[in-house]
Parts: sequence; C-alpha cells; structure tokens
Amino acid sequence: MNDALWLMILGMALVTFATRFSLFAVPGVQFSPRLQRGLAYVPVSVFAAIIVPMAVAPSDEVQLSVTNAHLMGALAAGLLAARTGNLLLTLIAGFAVFGGLKWWMGV
Repeated sequence: MNDALWLMILGMALVTFATRFSLFAVPGVQFSPRLQRGLAYVPVSVFAAIIVPMAVAPSDEVQLSVTNAHLMGALAAGLLAARTGNLLLTLIAGFAVFGGLKWWMGV
C-alpha cells in the first residue's frame, strides 16, 4: 500500500475517534434521559441495517421466498431470540435452519 492510502486510513481513524471520544471527554456532561433511551436502540438498529439486506437479497436481488435459506435462518433466529432471549440457542437454531435448507436444496 502506498503512503497516501495509509494517511487516509489514519485520518479517518482519528476523525472517528475524535467525534466519538468528544462526547465522553468533557467531565460533567450528562445526557438527557430521552437521549439515553434513544441511544439504547442504536446497536439494534445498526445490527438490523447490516443483517436485513443480507437476508433479503443474498445474491443482489430480492428473494422473498421459503427457498431463501438466508431469510429463513434469520427469521428463525429472530423469532427464537424474541421468544427465549437465549443467545446460544438462537445461534444454533439460525445456523441449523440455514444449513438444513442449503443441504435440502442441494446448494
């Protein structure tokens, strides 16, 4: 890699760190309860923004069918997570549905 690329990566890292750290660096700054409640949903929102496009369009075109193993695995995992809250069981079930459909369809 050339020097310009490394400088760009370093610059992006510094800007990202500075913007995130600035919220916590000033002592005595308190977030309002409303903002704190809103920030609690950020990880779930980011996770959904990453997972949903991969599950709905695994090969760059929307596939809303029971033959979409990605979608069925994600739905099974989501339903089980909502019902039980058990992370390990959710992962195992999601992978089992995904792998089972892939095996059944011969892919």
